[in-house]
Amino acid sequence: HAGAARMLQVICAMYNLPDYLADPEAGRQQYKELNEEIEEDPEVREMVVQMEAAYDARARQMAEDAPQPPLPPQVDQFLRDLDRRFDDR
Repeated sequence: HAGAARMLQVICAMYNLPDYLADPEAGRQQYKELNEEIEEDPEVREMVVQMEAAYDARARQMAEDAPQPPLPPQVDQFLRDLDRRFDDR
């Protein structure tokens, strides 16, 4: 619910739709209930910890493996100019 509500908030802002179309409270309630269930069951809690660790490790690896695209020439020049200004001080 939280993801859907957030998407609706963005769409409402983009298209000047009324805010009441997005219901973030349902997402907060769902998150609260899920957290309570996780806290009550040690096996589920441990599984969530392991899944989070695996996700974090995979995300770090993907970030390390992903080639970094070159900066646009204007941005590169701007940063170089900034660097020179700080060196001159």
